[in-house]
Amino acid sequence: MPKWLAYTLSSVLIIATSINTVMIFQDRSDLNDIQQEVSVIDGHLLSAQQQIESLVDKVANLSVDSTTAQEMILAINQELADLSSALGDQQAALSGITGDITDINNDITGITNDIASISLEVANISQTNIASILVSLGQLEEQIAAAGQEISILQDYHEALLRVVEELEPAVVLIQVLVPGEGLFGGSGFVVDKRGYIVTNYHVIEDGSEIRVFFNDGVSYTASVIITDSARDVAVIKINSSLENFPTVKLGNSSEVRTGEEVLAVGYPYIAEWPVFTKGIISGQPHVFGYDWLQLDAAVNHGNSGGPLVNMEGEVIGINTLGWVSYDIESFSMAIPIDQVKGLIQEAIG
Repeated sequence: MPKWLAYTLSSVLIIATSINTVMIFQDRSDLNDIQQEVSVIDGHLLSAQQQIESLVDKVANLSVDSTTAQEMILAINQELADLSSALGDQQAALSGITGDITDINNDITGITNDIASISLEVANISQTNIASILVSLGQLEEQIAAAGQEISILQDYHEALLRVVEELEPAVVLIQVLVPGEGLFGGSGFVVDKRGYIVTNYHVIEDGSEIRVFFNDGVSYTASVIITDSARDVAVIKINSSLENFPTVKLGNSSEVRTGEEVLAVGYPYIAEWPVFTKGIISGQPHVFGYDWLQLDAAVNHGNSGGPLVNMEGEVIGINTLGWVSYDIESFSMAIPIDQVKGLIQEAIG
């Protein structure tokens, strides 16, 4: 065998052996890889088996706690229902608040419009209008001043009326007369002289056996008849006393009386033990029964006879003497004009 052939065959054999060796090592490497993968798979299978066992335990626990879970779910559902109801109430309240806000906004809009309108009107006021307003204010001030004067006049009148009453009260007397066989009768009178001379009606003291005079402070005296005029129904009596400090009235002039003039009628009507003042006007000056009279609408009642009729200055202008009372007549009274009895008074007091 030639050498080159021997070498060639040797080389081929070596190469073949090497290839087999490499293939064997390659197979072993693959087998190792497969074994590792199998080992990994086994690990996975073991882990999966453990997980399955844990899941089975959980399922078992879940089945045990199902009742509790259902109760919790029911409680949660109830809480959700309550929350939903509360939410509905809040939404309703919010809706109401929204409505109120809308109304307030509308009011604000209206007020804003009013302010704008007023501002426009103020802006439109001209100097002429301002001058007119000032004139009106001036006229108003004049009216207020006039009203103040009228109030002052009324106050003065009221004060004067109070003074008249205060001055007259002490000089107007109650007269009680004892008529034999008939009893005790009463009337009024007024003092015209400090020595105790009193003017009254004749019919008040007519047929009296005893006359007693009472002042408003309760002090009383007996009195005597000095002079009478039965036709004119006038009498002058005197207190039985030596005193010369009795309160007196001031005589006026009936000739100066005007119809419509305010007057006061004073006396002791009925059972009054105090002087009573009634206010009215001179409603007429008729001539009837053969005499002149002062007609008045002030209230004159039984017991007022002989009392004074005075003007607003406190002057006696007449003697109250006649009064009619019926369903057909009201406040129809007469007084004797004082001028017609001044002569008789002067004759009595000397």
